[in-house]
Amino acid sequence: MTANLRDFPAEIVGPYGIEVIHPDRFIINQWDLDHIATMTAFKGMRARWRNPKATPEDFAQALERNGLPATAQRIREAAELI
Repeated sequence: MTANLRDFPAEIVGPYGIEVIHPDRFIINQWDLDHIATMTAFKGMRARWRNPKATPEDFAQALERNGLPATAQRIREAAELI
């Protein structure tokens, strides 16, 4: 798992049985496999923020700023649960 997909092209790593995946895609895949466990994990992450008044939108914006736009969107969609 890496955001540096450019340096790990499929035609190079594929013959070794390696699949390179962006962190955003990895998280979305996990969310699709078990959305309850994933939302629980994100709820716990948000609860550990130093500013306990951080909203789900604050959390989503931080994820988006760090290159996880699809994950941020899922957080927004599940805001009432996170």
